[in-house]
Amino acid sequence: MGKTTFDGSLKSLRKRGTMVSFGNASGPVAPVDILSLTSHGSLMLTRPTVAHFVEDRAELQQRVADVHQWFSEGKLKLRVAKEFSLAEAKQAHEALESRKFAGKIMLKVKQ
Repeated sequence: MGKTTFDGSLKSLRKRGTMVSFGNASGPVAPVDILSLTSHGSLMLTRPTVAHFVEDRAELQQRVADVHQWFSEGKLKLRVAKEFSLAEAKQAHEALESRKFAGKIMLKVKQ
């Protein structure tokens, strides 16, 4: 995510592939030479921002409805790596920061 993985990710694409750059955990990506997209096989590169995909309330509501439908149909699954109680919030943050888990770190609140 970001500086350390950008070049390798770009090189891993097939001809006419699309790369979505999201995040800079390892630092900001250096400016991209647009001609490099051609030399790698007519690639496409995008840097999406969620605000551009939910610009008005109606669009936000439709996207939320789509996500809920995908969950209910089993098309989208949430991978929970570990659950912590609210009293274990410090450990949850440490687990998140450690990057040792693949999936979501959940704080569970008793009801």
